[in-house]
Order: sequence, then structure tokens, then C-alpha cells
Amino acid sequence: MRCNWPDLEGQSIALLARLSRADSLARIQLWPDHVDVFIGSGEGDDYHERSFEGRGVSSFDAATGAEIDTALTETTAPGSATGNAGSVTAIRGSVECGDQTPGTSDVTITGETLLGPVQGAVLDPVRVECADTPAGNEISASGLVQVGSDEVLMSLGLSSDRTITVDKTTASGSGRYHADGRWTSSANGGFVEADVLEQAVTSPRALHLSGDLTCGRDAAG
Repeated sequence: MRCNWPDLEGQSIALLARLSRADSLARIQLWPDHVDVFIGSGEGDDYHERSFEGRGVSSFDAATGAEIDTALTETTAPGSATGNAGSVTAIRGSVECGDQTPGTSDVTITGETLLGPVQGAVLDPVRVECADTPAGNEISASGLVQVGSDEVLMSLGLSSDRTITVDKTTASGSGRYHADGRWTSSANGGFVEADVLEQAVTSPRALHLSGDLTCGRDAAG
């Protein structure tokens, strides 16, 4: 479960649940006025999803939790391949965030995007997650940046091999930036100083990242 989850629609609460069928997962995203439920089945190219929506969300606070009690209506796009993904008709329960904290980031982002220039922007709101993997420390951070009149969701991925990715999502599309590596771990986060280049375009734009990331705490931490 992830509370204080930044998104283009606002802050939400995201959950992932394993269903009774071994190959099925439920992705649940809670908003102040509705809940989105995605039922997935399979793996790789054989993975398929069906989507559902309900309106019965109350007492919502992205930092503390919510109550859910609603019938669900399928919103899967007509003609979509759904494979063996199951269906769901209702959802009921409560979510408590416990002592989760979102972490902090003072990383500044400067450079060019398809929507225009960015000058010293910071991710706000932001959620920072850290993981100690067998290969080494990894950090991910997601947050919103204002580019002109547009809001952009940027997700930073700092991998154990020291590579850096930045995924940029807007209402009209997405893109990715990459660098071979210029970040260092600290006791409770990391520091990044890098120029990341846009991928899969003829004339790549560049973004400069500089600053510290502090890990958030999950509900068990």
C-alpha cells in the first residue's frame, strides 16, 4: 500500500492485492470521490487487465486512509483483449496508512521538455521510496512539476548499477530520459547530479538533475 501517491489527477492511495487465483492481481487506486480497480491475469505478453470504477469512497485523506463501500461498473475499453482476467462487482473495506511518510526531495530539474523549458523545478508533491536489493541500493521518486500551463508527472529511478531514468507523463503522452549514472547513496537516501537525455527521438532534449532524496517510511517501518 502506498499513501500520498502523486498523480496527474491529484494525490491518491494505491494498493496491490493478490487474489485467490494464483495468477490474478488487483490494483486499487483510491481518490477523494471514486475508486479504480484493475483486475489482471497472466504474465509478460500474456498479461491482460479489466478495469472497474465505483463512487463510494468516504473519509478520504491521502496521508491517513479512507473508507470504501461501493458497487463497481466495468470501464474496460470496448474491444480490449482481457484474456483470463476476472471481474468484480463491488468493493468494501477500510484503508489505514499507519505511520507511512512520503519522504522528501530537493532535487532541482532544469532543461527542455516537449512542453517547454523547465528551470529549477522540484517535485511537489513527491513520494520517495528506497529499496536495499541484493545488487545494491535503489531509489524511486514520483512527483509533479509545472511546465508552463501544464502539469507533468515525473518519476525518477536510481538503479543499483548507478543508471538514472526519468519517466515523464502528461495528459497527452509520455517519454523517457536516461543517463549512465551519477548518483550516490547515503544513510537514508541519495544524492544525484546528472544530465539525462531524452530517449527514442531524433534530436534528444536534456534535463539536469541536482539534489538530495530522503527515503519515506512504509507502514511497517
